Amino acid sequence: MLGALAGRYYWYQVPGDDPNAAYAHFEWTPDHTGLIENLRSRRGQLLVGRFQVEPRSGKLIGALVVSGRAIYETVDADMKSLTEYSFDQATPVKSVSALQPDGSIDVSGAEYQSGRWRDYRHFRFVEVSVDELTTKGLIRDR
Repeated sequence: MLGALAGRYYWYQVPGDDPNAAYAHFEWTPDHTGLIENLRSRRGQLLVGRFQVEPRSGKLIGALVVSGRAIYETVDADMKSLTEYSFDQATPVKSVSALQPDGSIDVSGAEYQSGRWRDYRHFRFVEVSVDELTTKGLIRDR
């Protein structure tokens, strides 16, 4: 699934929020060994992350910076889904991204509390063109 994201832009749509307030962009690193994720709104950077294969283990790992906090994760991926496992402020977190038939990506997150996983967030990525992002004022200079 990571390869399918590379080079694409997506609306970051959270239920109840403006569906055109933020966007995500995914791009290969210059050496093509990792995938960079940027999540931005008009106010600036919301998240930056990188996914890559860890050379010694061969496992897919990720690192994110969200609201000034570094989060490290292990990642399981196949052609249609991506599952990320991490700890955020000492709480186990699982995020599952699933490619939908229309090309959008549904993402659901859960925290492990009191002996079970509890859903706590849902959002969707919907592909968008650079021209539309520029028209809406989210991208200024390319």
